[in-house]
Amino acid sequence: MLWCQFDQGDADPATLSFFLAEALRTLDGALPWHAPQVAGDAAQHARLFFRQLYAHLPQGALVVFDNAHDVDWDNAGNLLEAACAEVPAGVTLVAVSREALPPCLARMELDGRLGTIGWDALRLDPSEVRALAQAGDPADPEVTEWLDQVDGWAAGVALLRSVRGQPRTGLAEGREALFRYFAGEIVGRLPAQSRHLLLMLACWPAMSGADAQALTGDPGAPLLLERLYRRRLFVERRGDSYAFHGLFGAFLRQQARELLDPAQRLALAAQAAAIADAHGRTEEAAGLYIEAQAHQGLAGLLLRRAAGMLASGRGQTWRLWMSCLPADMADAQPWLAYWHGVSLADAQPLHARRILVRAERAFDQTGDLAARLHAVTAIIDTYDAEWADFSALPRWLAVLADGVRTLDLAALDPALDLRLHSRKASALLYVAPQSPLLAACVQRARLALDQVDDPLARLEAGACLLRYFDWMDNAGHANALVAQLGACADDAAVGAAHRVRWYSRVARWYNKEGDLGQAQRLTGVARSIVIDAGLDPLLFQSLEVHHLLGTGAVDAARGLLDQMRAALPASRTLQMIDLNALDAQCLALAGDLAGALHAAQETLRLALDAGVPARERARFDAFLGACHAWAGAYPQALECYGQAVAGAYGVQAVLLGEERDFIDACASAAGGDGARAAALMDAAMASHRRRQANALFAAVPVLAARVAALALENGIDAAHVGAIVMRQRLAAPNRCVQGWPWPVAVRTLGKFELTLHGAAVVATGKAQQRPLALLRSLVAAGEGGKFQAALVAQLWGSTDVAKSALNVTVHRLRKLLLSDEAVVVSGGRTHLAEARVWTDVSALADLCVAIAGLPAQAAVEEVGRCSAALLDLYRGPFCDGAEDTWILPVRERARNLFLAAVGQLGRLLEAMQEWGCALSLYQRALAAEPLSEANYRGWMRCAHAQDGAAAAFGAYRRCRDTLSIVLGVSPSYETEKLAVALGLR
Repeated sequence: MLWCQFDQGDADPATLSFFLAEALRTLDGALPWHAPQVAGDAAQHARLFFRQLYAHLPQGALVVFDNAHDVDWDNAGNLLEAACAEVPAGVTLVAVSREALPPCLARMELDGRLGTIGWDALRLDPSEVRALAQAGDPADPEVTEWLDQVDGWAAGVALLRSVRGQPRTGLAEGREALFRYFAGEIVGRLPAQSRHLLLMLACWPAMSGADAQALTGDPGAPLLLERLYRRRLFVERRGDSYAFHGLFGAFLRQQARELLDPAQRLALAAQAAAIADAHGRTEEAAGLYIEAQAHQGLAGLLLRRAAGMLASGRGQTWRLWMSCLPADMADAQPWLAYWHGVSLADAQPLHARRILVRAERAFDQTGDLAARLHAVTAIIDTYDAEWADFSALPRWLAVLADGVRTLDLAALDPALDLRLHSRKASALLYVAPQSPLLAACVQRARLALDQVDDPLARLEAGACLLRYFDWMDNAGHANALVAQLGACADDAAVGAAHRVRWYSRVARWYNKEGDLGQAQRLTGVARSIVIDAGLDPLLFQSLEVHHLLGTGAVDAARGLLDQMRAALPASRTLQMIDLNALDAQCLALAGDLAGALHAAQETLRLALDAGVPARERARFDAFLGACHAWAGAYPQALECYGQAVAGAYGVQAVLLGEERDFIDACASAAGGDGARAAALMDAAMASHRRRQANALFAAVPVLAARVAALALENGIDAAHVGAIVMRQRLAAPNRCVQGWPWPVAVRTLGKFELTLHGAAVVATGKAQQRPLALLRSLVAAGEGGKFQAALVAQLWGSTDVAKSALNVTVHRLRKLLLSDEAVVVSGGRTHLAEARVWTDVSALADLCVAIAGLPAQAAVEEVGRCSAALLDLYRGPFCDGAEDTWILPVRERARNLFLAAVGQLGRLLEAMQEWGCALSLYQRALAAEPLSEANYRGWMRCAHAQDGAAAAFGAYRRCRDTLSIVLGVSPSYETEKLAVALGLR
């Protein structure tokens, strides 16, 4: 490599030729050469010189002309023009210059023979700077500050690496070395006036030419900045704004502190702050006001920019600037206290309220009613954010109401009108929901909403209105409001945290309405905003738990809840109550009764300790009551619901009243009062249906299934209840619930029937015969299923059939049942999924167990219900008409279960002297099993007791004739003995 650093003396051709020739002699691989003498035409000599110079260079040589900006291009430009024009293939020429390409080389650039690399391309990126600097601990703030100020300047990185010693000592040495460079090479070469202008401009991180002139009062200031920029002397230009390189700016500021009068320097900073403030450059202005200690200017900026900064989520920055004001000045301006409190309302509502109360008192003392009402509405917002101890809220509601009454509402500014009436509605909803003023406030706020342009003000008021529509269950108005404010939520002027809170409220509304698709979409939007803005994940995590629980993803919800609990400070009361409530719901959905009950009790305790009002606490009372009902502790459940209903208002009171009646109906049924249970269930379910409600105890599915089963068993709103069962995917309390909408229902006792979601499936063609045969076999096997080898032998008659044939048949059966979950293959066994498939064989077995456990004093209604269920299940022999050998044992087992159950029920009815009911049971049982002598004997006893010997003899004669015709035998000894005892023979 041949390196030549130019200076002013290199404009002489002879001098330049001499030094280049001398440099060539020291270059490894170069050929010996004596430079030609300068003679004749200078341009021709320059071309000849450089042509011969390049010819003696080795292949791949690199020639560097440094400081090319120092060349006098007007008088000696032909030298470098020739140097560039004569470069042959295999040699590379690099000219380093702070200035742009001279016009004489423009044609070469257009021809593609010459290219330029600008500063933006040469600037090192932060990762390259950090990797090349190797400057001690990267976490050291001083190292980080240095690397930031280096701003990709390679020479700055080189200086940093060149210093030795301890990291901080080395950094200080490197800074001093750079400052000496700036002083000698840049500033020292400038005229005194230019140096003074730079010192005056040092306080400003970025400025336009007009700003520079305004600050210095010198029209030469913009020209100086432009000249330094063009020569790349550590001045950059972005658009019409100039900025000093970080290290150069630090050097100038140090020089200004040393050389300028302190009062002049502070005055310059204050003047620069005012100029930046006037142009809307808030960050610059605030920094300069703070540097200049211009407290009045800073206070004015804080007041002017507060609304915009808080709306965009920059409250912390605003508070940081405010902390630079003297305490007495901050205390003397109540609007500063107001904005300070507003900035803390969401993060620290209790602290914010104390500050806002001071502002409200100050406004009251000055007689500024509008300002005072602003402070009162902000105080009301803190109660909503804290969600604890509402005891003082009625006082603020009264202050707000009194103030509004004194205003001329006809002349009220729409923005203030919206704020006052939306917050008044919010406070009324908390402390006086029955007030007739509530609806009027909401109506006035809705009218003002259309007249306000500020997107944040619209969203904040919309949150109050959405809460009201939610509590009133007014889906139409709620959905219209959400659509109306959709553009506001997407407005870039609204801060990320405000947008997340709005989306969270709307997503919860959609979850409540059962629109899980919209809820999931908005949850995803909130999650993206939080991640992109680097906000606290708790802002969306509780919302995501709500959605996961709504979709049944209990395990995922549990994992997220554990993360939230680990990160949530105990001081955040509202979030802690919400977390415990979600925890209780998660445990309930997972089937953990003890855990759900404990979590529900803890949630209610926290809400009571925090002073949460009864209306807000009602849902916690209700959930605890639902858990008690799940456990069968109905007195405790009804007590909790009594408290919940007493504290509820509007549609919440209606909803909780329905739930209380559902639980009361279950309690009556458990106590044996079927008539009261049916009456309560009928009234509550009718109200539920009229509201077009789509869920029952969504967080406690076991209780929901119990309520649905009781309604179906009493024939109450079967279509409405069945739709809820399918929507919530409720599991039946037992397999004997009549009318339960099973996804798959199979009847094999009597005529074979297959229904899918209540619709009958008609088997057609040979293709379905093998899957249906497999289905019958699995029904007979019960929940334990069968080994695959046994199924192959049973269905194909040979174990030589390939296992793949069974796999194909299982696949076809799943397709026939429209569910892959219906048939389970596990551990070498195949069985029907108990939660998805109902079979009359399994239901019969469960019912017979229940019948066998009936006490001797069982209620007539219970015995009658069991009788009806038994006769509905057993409609004839298992797989009636089929004679496969494997069917016969199953058929006999089902028959014996049926007959034993009929005998048990008949004896109970006879003991109660319910002769008519017992007679009907025996007769209907004989329709299913016409050869059962036990049932004929029961018929004879009941007929004799009810209608006398003639009726009993008719039953005896039917028994005798049937046995003779079908089996060719006479009645058994027991039957004949009974006939004699009844005087029939």
